[in-house]
Amino acid sequence: MKTKRRSIRLPPHDDQLLRRLYKLWRIPTDQFDKRPEDKARFVRAWNLRSSRDDSEGDLMHYMKTKRKGGNWEKLGADHQRYSAGSVQFSDEELKAAEEIYNRLFASAGIGSDNIGYDQKMADMLSSEFAIATGRIVNGTIIYAALMAIRKRGNLVKAGRVQRGSQHGFGDIDEIAS
Repeated sequence: MKTKRRSIRLPPHDDQLLRRLYKLWRIPTDQFDKRPEDKARFVRAWNLRSSRDDSEGDLMHYMKTKRKGGNWEKLGADHQRYSAGSVQFSDEELKAAEEIYNRLFASAGIGSDNIGYDQKMADMLSSEFAIATGRIVNGTIIYAALMAIRKRGNLVKAGRVQRGSQHGFGDIDEIAS
């Protein structure tokens, strides 16, 4: 079940307003997932100034899609530094988060970015994480930890999880003929 999320469309004046607001806040797009309170405040500020009613997921998707296409503001050294002191994960908890991601999302063809844009998916991740570890953590913070794993190249891509295995084939010759 692959999902492809459509980005919201903003008229040029709203796009410029969002870019100005983003530069005023000085929080890089990837850090919003680690800072759910700041993300909620940013989206509220955006909705008040723009007279729109965009969700956190829709707004973050818009900015990240623009960034991935090379068409988003760069903050450079002028960004707010984030200290990761608030939530730390043990190796076992990170392994549990990866296993939950693989089981619920990657095996169904749902890419990791979708968790950051869909609050229901983030809530599901949080619930399953609490069951597996006994620890209650906001799903967007778990998602941010998964993104750090992905950036190191260690997160399974959507649709590549096999039943009974954590990893896909390393070589085409491994496939049974």
